[in-house]
Amino acid sequence: MKKHITFYLLIIIAPFASFSQSCGLFISEYLEGSSNNKAIEVYNPTSSTINLTDYVMYRHNNGSPTPTDSLHMQGTLAPGAVYIAVNPSAIAAIMAVSDTLHTITFFNGDDAMSIKHKPTGTLIDVLGIIGNDPGVNWLVGTGATSEFTLVRMAGVTHGNTNWATAAAEWDVYPQNTTTFIGNHTSSGCCPATTATISPVACGSYTSPSGNVWTVSNTYNDTIPNVAGCDSIITINLTINFPTANSFSVTACGMYTSPSGNVWTLSNTYNDTIPNVAGCDSVITINLTILNPTSSTITVSACGMYTSPSGNVWTVSNTYNDTIPNAAGCDSVITINLTILSPTSNTIIVSACGSYTSPSGNVWTISNTYNDTIPNAAGCDSVITINLTINPFPSVTISGSLASNECEGAIDTLIATGALTYLWNTTETNDTLIITHAPGNLLWEVIGTDVNGCTATTAASVVNVYALDPVNIDLGAIDSLCVNNTLVALATSSPSGGTWSGTGVVGSDFDPAIAGIGTHAITYSIVGTGSCINSTNDSIFVSGCVGLEDYKANANLIIFPNPSTGSFTIKYTNDASLVLINELGQSIERLLLNVDNNYSYTFSNLNSGIYFITGIINEHFVTQKIIVTK
Repeated sequence: MKKHITFYLLIIIAPFASFSQSCGLFISEYLEGSSNNKAIEVYNPTSSTINLTDYVMYRHNNGSPTPTDSLHMQGTLAPGAVYIAVNPSAIAAIMAVSDTLHTITFFNGDDAMSIKHKPTGTLIDVLGIIGNDPGVNWLVGTGATSEFTLVRMAGVTHGNTNWATAAAEWDVYPQNTTTFIGNHTSSGCCPATTATISPVACGSYTSPSGNVWTVSNTYNDTIPNVAGCDSIITINLTINFPTANSFSVTACGMYTSPSGNVWTLSNTYNDTIPNVAGCDSVITINLTILNPTSSTITVSACGMYTSPSGNVWTVSNTYNDTIPNAAGCDSVITINLTILSPTSNTIIVSACGSYTSPSGNVWTISNTYNDTIPNAAGCDSVITINLTINPFPSVTISGSLASNECEGAIDTLIATGALTYLWNTTETNDTLIITHAPGNLLWEVIGTDVNGCTATTAASVVNVYALDPVNIDLGAIDSLCVNNTLVALATSSPSGGTWSGTGVVGSDFDPAIAGIGTHAITYSIVGTGSCINSTNDSIFVSGCVGLEDYKANANLIIFPNPSTGSFTIKYTNDASLVLINELGQSIERLLLNVDNNYSYTFSNLNSGIYFITGIINEHFVTQKIIVTK
């Protein structure tokens, strides 16, 4: 570093001084000569040696907001000394004063220069405006930052990061002026120093400047520091008087008081010492003298055990350990120690899709894994897991479900892809036969494969239309003679349906076409969704002729009708009757006479339509009965 120093005032800093950050290293000369005759000089205006490694110089090319080049300075810089970076191709007159040859000098007048204090990250001086491209240069007095030599004015004592004011701090010289490079003249830096002290005095206090104060308060006192600048001391003053205090203390075997007395018995003592202000402090001491203690503990540890005093044991045994007790006496602890060892285990696991280990790891690939958990003693339990991950089965449903179905329609669903199946209807076969009820319906099946892995799939019907209710009442025409004329079929609901069956002509019944026997009659309705619902009844056609047959039929009483299966038949005379089903098959023979009071009871019939037929007084009779269960 160059040693050319010119001071207007030598500054010596007092030991308690604290500098303003602005009083420090700054750019003292900027030489932007022709060709490569370029150099930049920094100056130490303080009275202390500066560690240059705390500073970095930056070049910001053409308005760049971030540094284009940097110079991390090395060594130290004495008070009033300069540090010079020179272009490696400069003339000899400039090279002669260089401290370093560096590319930081590759500036052209439109490149901003700056110095930063690295420990704090504080920018302390600039030449130009960082992040601004001036085009050719920035104006400086009667010159500019290109084609001129700029020397910091002697009155400048610190850096300036505001170029609006810093541009006026330079003396301007013609290009290639080398007269000033290598030394700098400055009035130096003499900042005021400050300090804060908090004295405690007994009765009165004399300040460094000679003031005498007797009251606790905060005072300002001014004296010259060793550099001749003001040293402003803030004094937080406490004025104390003799004090008294009392405390209780417990000691082991003996106790030494604050003043040096040694006591070995429990008692109350008075002790006198100076307080922090130099006044007497009378202390009343309630003293308890204690003896050493002992205890026994039983401990289990994993691998090793650290005792309360810091001993490390790795073998099961009985040990003695000594620590201070609460009173500072020896506490002897007998430790019955058991050292436990880590454990290991191997398990074989099969899982579906993924497996969560005892420690919480989740694995999805078959492999052999090690898993660690604490065992009962708190030691590591290493589990070797031979893991097999089985895939979930691919369960599908095939069948004949349609988007719209009619109530009562039957579909068959077939599940495939697994070993066993469980439907949401509780069936466990792979095949499910469905009789549809109204609504939007969903069938799910859980398939389980040979590994016990399960998968669920579903099939649904978007809509099942309810069948319209259908009713018919054949009434008196449920039994006719074969020679009857065409009769209209009885009441039905809802209207608008279609009649069908042997002997049906449109909405009429022709016994002659049907012939003797029992004939099924069907009434059908086409409802919502083109769904067809129907109900059945039957008409019995006999070979009877004449009105007397109907009179005999009317005198035959059957009750209750319909019934759940038990009927009573009554007639006023002897009668031989037969119970037949809808197919004309004989079920039972019925005899009415004086012995059974011309009545007969039978029961236990299945649901359906039956007929009572026979010959009474040479007339053919027939009546229909209905069993509902």
